[in-house]
Amino acid sequence: MAKILIISFLFLSFFVSTQGIAKTNAPVKVHISDVMKTFKHNFFEFQKLTASPIKNNTLLKERINQMNDNFKVISKINKNKEMHGSIQGLKKQLNNLHVAVHQKNVANIRKYSGQIYVSCFQCHNVHRNHYGVD
Repeated sequence: MAKILIISFLFLSFFVSTQGIAKTNAPVKVHISDVMKTFKHNFFEFQKLTASPIKNNTLLKERINQMNDNFKVISKINKNKEMHGSIQGLKKQLNNLHVAVHQKNVANIRKYSGQIYVSCFQCHNVHRNHYGVD
């Protein structure tokens, strides 16, 4: 009787533990609007830090890295081919901004930061024309 209980307990333990594994390996669906909200948050935090770019250089680097991570996800999940050009423009501006932050070039930090802001609106315009909404 004890053997049957032990075997049953082990079988149930194994079964329950593998059920949890199966659920955690399931793909997570990410919607582009959620990633864009995170990008927007990181960008506006970045904008605040540009008031003192030399003093806040470490924080600026962290934010630009977060924005680059957001961008990689956006590029991967974007299904709207009309947005491809705007997304590629954003990539170029993020790269320029990354260089400016690492060089501590205040003028270029502000210049490329402003260009990213313009790129955001370009994507919104493409999205609006495609779907009729922002």
